[in-house]
Amino acid sequence: MNSYAFPEGHYFSVIGNIRIGAGGQTRMALLRHRLMQTHAGVTIPLVTFNPLPSYDPIRENLLSEGLLLPDSQLLNMHESLRERDYLVDSDQTPAPPEPNWTVEETYTGEPDGTPWRIFVRGAHSGENHWDYLRQDGSRYLRAPVDSMIGTTQVFDKDERVVADLDGLGELWRWWIMSIAPDDGPVFLISDSRFIAYELGMLDDPRVCLLHQVHNPHQGGKRTWNSPVSGTYRQSMEALGWLDAMVLLTERQKSDIEMMFGASDNLVAIPNPLDPVEVPASPPKRPHGRIVMVARLDNQKRLDLAVSAFEELASKNAVARLDIYGDGPDREALQLQIDAAGLGDRITLHGHTPNAADQFWSADLGWLTSEFEGWSLALLEGRLRGCPFVAFDCPYGPSEQIDNGVDGVLVPRGDTSALTSATLNLLANPDDLEAMREPARLGALSHGFESYLHEWAAACAAAQDRKPGRTHITKTRLHLDTLRASGSHPHIVGRADVVGSGDPASMKLRWQMWLPESPAPVDLPLTFTVTDCSIHFEGRADVGEIGFAPSDPRLSHRLLLEWGNSTHSFDLTVRRPESKIRRAMRKGRHKRS
Repeated sequence: MNSYAFPEGHYFSVIGNIRIGAGGQTRMALLRHRLMQTHAGVTIPLVTFNPLPSYDPIRENLLSEGLLLPDSQLLNMHESLRERDYLVDSDQTPAPPEPNWTVEETYTGEPDGTPWRIFVRGAHSGENHWDYLRQDGSRYLRAPVDSMIGTTQVFDKDERVVADLDGLGELWRWWIMSIAPDDGPVFLISDSRFIAYELGMLDDPRVCLLHQVHNPHQGGKRTWNSPVSGTYRQSMEALGWLDAMVLLTERQKSDIEMMFGASDNLVAIPNPLDPVEVPASPPKRPHGRIVMVARLDNQKRLDLAVSAFEELASKNAVARLDIYGDGPDREALQLQIDAAGLGDRITLHGHTPNAADQFWSADLGWLTSEFEGWSLALLEGRLRGCPFVAFDCPYGPSEQIDNGVDGVLVPRGDTSALTSATLNLLANPDDLEAMREPARLGALSHGFESYLHEWAAACAAAQDRKPGRTHITKTRLHLDTLRASGSHPHIVGRADVVGSGDPASMKLRWQMWLPESPAPVDLPLTFTVTDCSIHFEGRADVGEIGFAPSDPRLSHRLLLEWGNSTHSFDLTVRRPESKIRRAMRKGRHKRS
């Protein structure tokens, strides 16, 4: 054990890939790595999978920006496969090459450079694929093109097959276990939702897989019952496979439990501070200087910030907006700024090392995101005594800002409210100054000490739960009675569950809700578990539900909760709503 009680074992931080100018998600993974190594004494190599001829430029950039420790291990799968010497039967015949290939990339980037990977048109295999080459021209990997599945082979330096695998997912699982020591527990902390899904298929009792979720999992309006976004669908599908899913806020944890059911592998751990020293002579804060640190992409909605500032500039002659960060929307934002005639008052500074230190000289900060996980900009800015006016988006701002005390929350997307709140603070500098110390203290409450204790507890709990994990293979629902409408909804039946785990720990809930419901409504249900069959009966009083079960918008289910596993039996009957009923409902909404 170490001072923070991390379980003994081998730790790996699975990031997936790192790019120069990394955004908040990668920066927080790098911060966790530094905190665990520096303060908890836990060696946790950083693991990446993306194909590059060399990771050295990235290592050098991260070191220069202080995001990597001098003794940090940054392991890349392609570097490892190129350099590793495998023990293979010397009588094994080398894998034959295929014709019809074209050089795609070289080690030097020059047309006459040494090929690094080639695109092969599968004349014999029938599959197009990449052949990845060492600098001596020998192949070290064959992998499918633009697909997760297909022939995937690892070669030794004599091009003999080391591993014959089915797709990239199996390659990732094979490689991660090939670099893990043979003895002791293995803790994989993944920040990549795509790779976590694939690593979730590892069937090894030594491995504990913890997946960190950095952003909201829903699309649309992002309420608890909004559809899962395409980019997070795999994460949610893998929830039962994970030893822990780590959320950044209690609100997101609650939303997942309401949508998918309560599981014992959910935990909320907010992002921590990256410790900084207060300058001996803090810089002055020019009146009206607003600072934003954000990636210039659609999530951050900098276009709304520019629109809000256009209104602000017409009513305040000294305010200016300094935006630090880069991204795909930079050109469009600059065009918007120029079209508004604000080129002298809004500056896009691009990617700037230590951009967070700009908050020392900011009068206030803005956050205009469509969504967040746990905003790093809010944390870094408030630590530097900079209050924020922020959109109340899911999920971080409402749990980070004490509205009216150390910052101001306004409705998401409401640029007029953002402008009004900012003008009010600029017109009342005493009120703004009074927010600085509470903002700093609020940020300091998220120190690295509590963060490391919480991560140590999450790893220990994942390890403790491992022997009792559940797995649902198949379910079947038998209904004897189902009456969802009327004054007394009634249900009787049996649910058969095939899987592994202690059946006595199964729980069953009967729930209904409408699209606008703040949470599912639990209806009275009794059940008994015999072997792997759950016999249940429920009867409800419509007066206790709060809405009419006959509403055609109703969602209706039985929810099985079993340790780390959940399953939803959908009982919803979709009926077309009559024109008269639809008109009556709209009339009620207007009157209310």
